[in-house]
Amino acid sequence: MALLELIEGIIEWWCSWRLYLCILISVSLAIFLHNQLGDGALAWCFSSPVALAGFFFGWRWQSRSDSKD
Repeated sequence: MALLELIEGIIEWWCSWRLYLCILISVSLAIFLHNQLGDGALAWCFSSPVALAGFFFGWRWQSRSDSKD
């Protein structure tokens, strides 16, 4: 049963609108940075943490929302 509960939790997490909203905003910002800075190392240096932060904050927002229910 624990495996099924784990799979259900992962599916609910991936179906979260909060996660997709944060990822959409962070990827849009990363694309904007690439357009402004070019495709050099500086653009990757700034855009990679932005994209990872969006994923992290989306996960955190969803986790806190699930714990309130």
